Amino acid sequence: MIELKNISKKLLRNSSIIINSFNGINSEHRKMISFFNKNIKNESSIAIVVEEKKNLLSTKNQILEFLDSYGIEKYFNLNNTACELESILDASYIVTSKEFYSYIDKKFELIIPEFNPELTDKKIMSHLKKGELIKANILLDRKYSVTGTVIHGKQLGRTVGMPTANLEINPNFVLPANGVYASLSKIDGKTYIGVTNIGNRPTVDNNTTITFETHYIDFEGDLYGREMEVFLYLPIRKIKKFNTLMDVKKQVNKDIIITKKYMRKFIS
Repeated sequence: MIELKNISKKLLRNSSIIINSFNGINSEHRKMISFFNKNIKNESSIAIVVEEKKNLLSTKNQILEFLDSYGIEKYFNLNNTACELESILDASYIVTSKEFYSYIDKKFELIIPEFNPELTDKKIMSHLKKGELIKANILLDRKYSVTGTVIHGKQLGRTVGMPTANLEINPNFVLPANGVYASLSKIDGKTYIGVTNIGNRPTVDNNTTITFETHYIDFEGDLYGREMEVFLYLPIRKIKKFNTLMDVKKQVNKDIIITKKYMRKFIS
């Protein structure tokens, strides 16, 4: 895709524009861009991506990959300012959603397709924060994923034969409620299932810092410094405090059994 560093009324004249944050990349975003491609798109089509600063449900790379998969060739990143948007728009057709309607001068040919009013970022975030991952995934029409860089942790899992990949995550990214989840990642082109712990670690310290760590089943290798995307499939249980690390290991072995049973339908 081509990122436009600057756009002007001259550049946008006679173009067709789709405007959204695409935060979360949910089923309604897919419907919107499909509508755009079928009815509005022309050779001068541009996606204006309204940049969100907080409550992120998608990374920028995920959004760009999504747009690229639908054949969008040019985009402009907008820093979420209505005045900036109004000052540059001059297009033949504009497709957007109700949340960005107020940004746009009504003199343009404005098209707002009918979408599910229940499908909003706030609704998805509410499900995630309540630990209702499956409900969030249904609204997203995909498995919610979290992306970050693998960093060094305390390496206590290694002492009981269960190493974990600890992710450093953008603090503005929305995490599901604390708990243990069945998950999946691609590593060097191969699919691995995992048990992901989101939250603090009451067995090993009193630190309230939220960590995101995954034990990948049947994986051996060094992941430090790599960027990983972890897809979350199923909540398994809440965070618990155990007496010893061996008790943790016994519980994780139970978590692995649940994960393998549930995830076998998603992997070949």
